[in-house]
Amino acid sequence: MSEVQVDQGHKVLKELIDAYGKLQLSDSNEAETRFKVIDGMLEDVLGWQRDDLSLEPPCSEFGHTEFADYHVKTATTSLIVEAKKAGATFTLPNNLKSGKLGGFLSSGAIGEAIRQARQYCQTKSAPFAVVTNGDAWIVFPAVRTDGIEFNDTQARIFRSLKDIECRFVEFWELLSRQRVIEGNLEKELLQADRDVPIRRALTLLRDPDARLGRNTLYQHLSPAVDKVLTDQGLLNDADALNFCYVRNAERTGFDSRLRMYLTDPKPQLGIPATRIRTSKKSHDYFDQKINQSSVHQSKFFLILGSVGAGKSTFLAFTRFVSSREIIESKIGWLYLDFKKATEHDSPRDFIYSQLLNLIESDSEFGMGDWEATIYPAYKSEVENLSRGPLFMLKKSDPAAFDKEVSSVIMNERKAVIPYVDRIVSYIDKQRPVFVTIDNVDQIENDQRQNEIFAEAQAFSQKHKVNIIIALRDTTYRKYRTSPTFDAFELEAVYIDAPSVIPVLSRRFAYARKMLENQKAELQLESGARFKVEDIGAFFEIAAQSLLSVDGAELLDTLAGGNIRRGLSLAREFLASGHVTADLALQKYLTDRAWRFPPHEVFKGAVLGGRKFFREEDSLLPNMYCAKIGIPSLQLLRVSITDFLVHLAQSSNFDGLIVEELQGTLHQVGIAQREVDFALKTLLDSSILRTLDGEPLNQSSRLIPTRLAGFLVQDLMGRFNYTEMCALDAHIYDNDLWGEIRDLTYRVQMEPGRAAKLQIRIQRVNAFLTYLEEVEERWLIEAKRRNLGQGWLNAPIKNRLRPLVHADCERALASANFQQSKAKR
Repeated sequence: MSEVQVDQGHKVLKELIDAYGKLQLSDSNEAETRFKVIDGMLEDVLGWQRDDLSLEPPCSEFGHTEFADYHVKTATTSLIVEAKKAGATFTLPNNLKSGKLGGFLSSGAIGEAIRQARQYCQTKSAPFAVVTNGDAWIVFPAVRTDGIEFNDTQARIFRSLKDIECRFVEFWELLSRQRVIEGNLEKELLQADRDVPIRRALTLLRDPDARLGRNTLYQHLSPAVDKVLTDQGLLNDADALNFCYVRNAERTGFDSRLRMYLTDPKPQLGIPATRIRTSKKSHDYFDQKINQSSVHQSKFFLILGSVGAGKSTFLAFTRFVSSREIIESKIGWLYLDFKKATEHDSPRDFIYSQLLNLIESDSEFGMGDWEATIYPAYKSEVENLSRGPLFMLKKSDPAAFDKEVSSVIMNERKAVIPYVDRIVSYIDKQRPVFVTIDNVDQIENDQRQNEIFAEAQAFSQKHKVNIIIALRDTTYRKYRTSPTFDAFELEAVYIDAPSVIPVLSRRFAYARKMLENQKAELQLESGARFKVEDIGAFFEIAAQSLLSVDGAELLDTLAGGNIRRGLSLAREFLASGHVTADLALQKYLTDRAWRFPPHEVFKGAVLGGRKFFREEDSLLPNMYCAKIGIPSLQLLRVSITDFLVHLAQSSNFDGLIVEELQGTLHQVGIAQREVDFALKTLLDSSILRTLDGEPLNQSSRLIPTRLAGFLVQDLMGRFNYTEMCALDAHIYDNDLWGEIRDLTYRVQMEPGRAAKLQIRIQRVNAFLTYLEEVEERWLIEAKRRNLGQGWLNAPIKNRLRPLVHADCERALASANFQQSKAKR
């Protein structure tokens, strides 16, 4: 059913005014008033749908049952409408638009109707009420949780249908389905803003922002970590690149463990692109292009890929490993990194200043050498001066002539651009030149990015050199129709990200090699000291722990095809104070099979240096709290993600259109802005993505990533993740807040490890019990609207709660075992 718009509702209102006049003349009863006026007002004027309305719902309390007239309900709020017959005496002042419920509205027939409606609201947990005799409409909050007394509450008064006609926009903005879904009842009657901070258990902790120091072993590991687990560590080291580079990317069509199909992440680029890492033949494609290049060749190569796919690493591997012999024998390779640029650098000045630095620091090709390059580049100029204006000077004083020539060259060098142009013009006559421009999209300014592309094009045309630009695929799609790209025949290479597991495996092995046989003396937390003959052995523990089945799945899934993120997670783990690295190394030296327990791997990678999880500081979102400010939508992220994972179990699934999702959720009363807010979080966290890789819009097709499946099938069923989310979540329910508060204080006071864990488990169970109630209310609404089975899976109750329970049992058994072991 399409939404009733304000002008349509106003038109129908005129017909209802006529109908009400006839009812007054006939002394009609309540049922007739409802049928002829109130039904029409709710459905045809205000746009409420039949599925939103429950007629005469029972309101039972203390064994006594009465029946309200209407219960109007959405997924986010509800209201009771108490109807009286046409002509029922509602005594209202002629000049007031609002009034306190404890004032003139508390007496007579209207006071009785208001009290009756309030009672029904309390029984049905409906926060708002409307009392009407068909003509007058009184709208008020019936159940308040903000400390304001009922008698002091202001009601909105519409004295008659004629008054409504005069103030129709105000009436419609307050009570129409469209505006109620958007939260206008709360805003208008409670002056509430849904963005007001809500209670979080984090605020109960002694130091919720606490950060842990690095583990005691990290100072010995950091040289190797900085080398192998940072963006720049390997890029200029041919041996390290050759050892660590992963040539192949694994593409999984169906994940049997998660039981979902994974759509190929390559976006629609609009141009042919050779996919590196997908076949042995493709490995050599770019090397062949370099080998086939010729002098005065002007081609435009694009290196495309998603964030963290390894574009810079691919360029470095090409330069220093795979095409090294070709480049060093016949290619001029000039690499510019816009990561070094500031927002104040003009693209042209930055390009030329970087080229000048490359020329003068070059010792490989002689670009900065006088005899090899500078003099040959200026030879014709020098000859013109020697037989022209400086002829006599050269004849009489060769040293003075040389000084003048040097002055001419230095003046151009100080101006930068003419000097660089002269040198590059000479070089490109001797050998093919490749100017490689990397990290353009590190600059978040569209105009400046366009300027960089234009300057690259101009430079290529001026000197007939090859341009290589490395871009995110999303950046290319944004500019692909620009004149800069249209002016060239593009050759594109697409970099598929490899799995982070083989990447880490090689890098840990190289780090192990770097620190092999290095000695160290460590002090444990107990104060005991021990000597280590080979500190590099720690990377064997890291490999066994992080690359085991559980650890590997966690890291690979959290990385989500972003190698940079995967390296960051591994780096956080190695440095984290959550990790007992020194004790681990001591145990490993006596038991080579030892590895970190899963909870240390998880906390080390996800929390890093933070003691407590806080969504705004984490790669992971809080799936147990949508952070929208609406209690009934606490699980909106879960509902959307679980539904898409459900759809992805079919091989025919090609994405869910955003507008279709918005329409479905609007049926149950969820506003578009709430859906869009949840989707933005899920896309920003790489839980969902658009099928074409474009920014989110109404026609986008949504696809769940492996991380989506991992969250709703596994990670949300782990005690550690659920507890982190419980502390970070907004707590709306007073009873739950009281219980969470008391248990949190007890956790902080309890000294015993096993006893403390038992209280923590109680706190998680209280949180999940409340969420099951939220989920049950959502399921009732979804069933009423016939949303389909995909929305009715009840993931909290049927899947995640049992997993959390089993994980809690394992954690408690382990804690009890460790405690009894310590006593022995």
